[in-house]
This record gives sequence, structure tokens and C-alpha cells, in this order.
Amino acid sequence: MVAVRAGQAEESAIVAATTAEPAVEVALVSDPLCCWSWALEPHWRRLRMHFGARVRWRHRLGGMLPSWDTFVDPLNDVAAPAHMGPYWMHVRREAGVPLATALWSSDPPSSSHPASVAAHAAFLQGEDAGERFLRRVREAAMLEARNIARWTELWSVATEAGLDVGALEESVSDGTAAARFEDDLREIRYLRIGRFPSLLLGGPGVRRMLVTGHRPAALLAAAVSHALEQEAAELEAVEPLDYLERWGSATRWELATACDLDPIEVVRRLDAAMSNGTLTVHERPAAGDVVFRLCSPDA
Repeated sequence: MVAVRAGQAEESAIVAATTAEPAVEVALVSDPLCCWSWALEPHWRRLRMHFGARVRWRHRLGGMLPSWDTFVDPLNDVAAPAHMGPYWMHVRREAGVPLATALWSSDPPSSSHPASVAAHAAFLQGEDAGERFLRRVREAAMLEARNIARWTELWSVATEAGLDVGALEESVSDGTAAARFEDDLREIRYLRIGRFPSLLLGGPGVRRMLVTGHRPAALLAAAVSHALEQEAAELEAVEPLDYLERWGSATRWELATACDLDPIEVVRRLDAAMSNGTLTVHERPAAGDVVFRLCSPDA
């Protein structure tokens, strides 16, 4: 038996406490073609910045659109691609979120399942790779009117996100990614989650909670605080440049929403970073917005 001095024991306890898995898991249940999931992005990202490593963050994909042969949304009167365009226009007016509504008249996606399978293949390359791919595939559909039901388009998105496309294709072709997606679908059916986005909170010894639909950031933060058994605290103010340094890219609308600023004020606060080349600005006319991207230090 090896004796451990008191100081060593205390240090070991501190290391164990700081390296242990968080007790609370928060999963975003969403879909790559769900416009309300896209509208939740600034809230989801702000929660991540606020709570950080106190929570384990996960994505689960809900399979909103298997095919147009089986899809029907009676609540919003959507049963065909021609109905989705007007619905996106409604959401754009309601939430102010940038949406390339022309997608549904120019080259409408036949399903959201290929993008969901590809996202699971991306997560097999690591959490960061999966996050980058899922964000980029949302941008491709929502901002650029690209048909993300096409595998060729998904491989292009993966290249843009800096993934190993060969490994991605292999994870798709051998069924590994599809099996992981099916695990998501099985749990979502079991929990009877029929609305996207939803936040699923739980963990060992934590009572499971479900927050459905697009909700204000403060309400979502209160739910996470409750799961952590903490007093609900106000979300800290976030500067646009700090947000971009954390996430790499964001639309002007997203920055205004996440930072509680007027869009004109967002641009004013980023003016110096644009002038010195820290940021690049990319027009997205199909969605009526721009994307700010943080330049790589190596660029």
C-alpha cells in the first residue's frame, strides 16, 4: 500500500472534481431543415458561453422530414415543398431570422435525413468537427438556398467545414452514421418529442426535463440553472467580437440577438475588426443578411 500525504490527497480530490464529467446533460433536439432550430442558434450558443463546462452539451437529430410522401404538418398547413416557402416567410417575419425562402421553389430538399446522417458521420471525427459541420449545413440551407438532401452538396459542405471527406463518406457508406441517427430517432420516439427545437435536460440523479419550441434565452437559462440546482442568474452581456471569437462565424441578426444589440450597433462595434482584417464579411442576399467570419491567425 502506498501512503498518500494529506496535501496530495487534497490535490487529487481537486483534480478529480475538475476532470469529472458534468452531472447535467443538455441536448438540443433539432433538425437541419427546421427553420425554428436555426432561429434558436443564438440562444443555444449563448447558453453554451454562459454555463460552459458545467454542462455536457449534445446534439440529437429528430428526422423532421423523412420524405414528402409521409410528411405533413397540419398545424402550419404544410404538406408539400410549395407550402414550406410561405411558411418560412412567416417565420422570417415572426422571428426576424434570415431565411433563403427561395430554396423551396428553386431546388427543394426531398428529406432532412441525409444531412442528419452526414452530421452523425461528422461527429465521429470529434465534437468540434461535428459542431462545425452541423452549423455549416444549416448555413447552406438557411442562408444560401442549397439543397442539403443531395450527397454531393453535403460533401461540399464538409469540405468547407474542414472535415476529412473520405472518412465522412466511409462512415456513411458502412452504416455507422445511420445507426447513430437511428439511435436518436428511437429515443425521440420513446420520449414522444414531436416539436423542434426542444431542449432535453437530464443526467445521473437529475430529473429529466423537456423544454419544447423556440423559447427566449432567459427561460432556457432558467431551465439549465434548475437542472444544476442553482439560482437562476441573468445571462451576462456578450460583446459581438467575443461571440465571434468563441464561434468563428455568425450572421448580423444572430449577433444582434445574442448580444441584445441593434444590428446597426453590431456593425459599429465590429468596425475596427473589419478594418484591420480580423473579420471578413460575406453577403448572403438570398437570406437578406451577412455573415461575419473570424479570420484564422494563420491566414
